[in-house]
Amino acid sequence: MLGDAVAAEPGRLIERRIGPMPMAYGDASLLGQALVNLFSNAVKFTRNRPHARIEVGGTVRDGMTVFWVTDNGTGFDMKYREKLFGVFQRLHSQQEYEGTGVGLAIVHRVVQKHGGTVDVTSAVDDGTTFTIAIPEQGEPDDDNRNERREA
Repeated sequence: MLGDAVAAEPGRLIERRIGPMPMAYGDASLLGQALVNLFSNAVKFTRNRPHARIEVGGTVRDGMTVFWVTDNGTGFDMKYREKLFGVFQRLHSQQEYEGTGVGLAIVHRVVQKHGGTVDVTSAVDDGTTFTIAIPEQGEPDDDNRNERREA
């Protein structure tokens, strides 16, 4: 699944580090889509790096299943952090980086649906780390479809 984002950028040197990925409670398809969106952003925003590095991993701590995606890409000024998760909000121009501006809004909604949080740390020209945390035991949503699956 994550390899599709890299395959879409043939000829690029992208160092991928995929660490342990714990089991998670929730909708496997939605959680997988959230991770793919974050990984695809990392691929996109490392485009101007001669040697792109992207790390994906996860752990369980303090009752939460935590996943992260880290890159050495463009980064952004944290004063714009609150704009990131809004629909059609962009920090870079369409000419600079393609996209619809809905990917991070989808990530935010998926994580909220699972009773979790999404956070980000970044610095201009110094990469970005997105962190998703969802309850380890799951929190049933309205239709009680949560079950333990590999994300």
